[in-house]
Amino acid sequence: MRKRSQITFTVSLAILAAICLPVIAQSQRYPTDAEVQRLIARFRQHKQVVADERTPLQIRIRDTFVRAWSQSDSSIAPFLGEWFSVLETSYAQSLMIYPSSSRGRVCIIHGYFPDGDDPSSFLFAMGSVSNGQIRIDRGDLGRSLVIKQGNDLALLGIYKSQGADIWKFSYPKPLKQPTIPSLQNKPEAAKIIQQFNVNGCTAYPPESI
Repeated sequence: MRKRSQITFTVSLAILAAICLPVIAQSQRYPTDAEVQRLIARFRQHKQVVADERTPLQIRIRDTFVRAWSQSDSSIAPFLGEWFSVLETSYAQSLMIYPSSSRGRVCIIHGYFPDGDDPSSFLFAMGSVSNGQIRIDRGDLGRSLVIKQGNDLALLGIYKSQGADIWKFSYPKPLKQPTIPSLQNKPEAAKIIQQFNVNGCTAYPPESI
């Protein structure tokens, strides 16, 4: 009886953990071309409800950073920056997209910030840029895509709970090197910083590395 109770308790914890995970924790597979077209059509209908709160200085610093990287690795440059979700939901998200020491590869830190008492969390992933999109192929975001649409980014994936879905990100700010305080002293912060360093990720212009 005691063993059965322990198993029930363990299963309950697993279910609770799954419920508490960020909504875009892991994409099960890449969207097909047809799914991408449908999702992008939905993306274009999204109305932004969050205002651009960047200062002129932040815009200038980020633009200078992008220009510097466009001379070294032009495929990744348009994606670089800290992007923010702009739709009215019960949670906020950010995508911090960094250059890496490998040409055509980017590092991604995804932040999830729910309202209320639910804890925020961070995920780390890596992706390759080709044909104007990031194909995320390693890390905690699963097999998902990031596609540039005008001044915005679209994050697309196929998720176990909601199927094909898409999120909109805008208003990129300058990048900063991740630190444990900047990742809100979360338990996963040290591991993310280790992965960041091992993969040659950086928030500095190419001439500085």
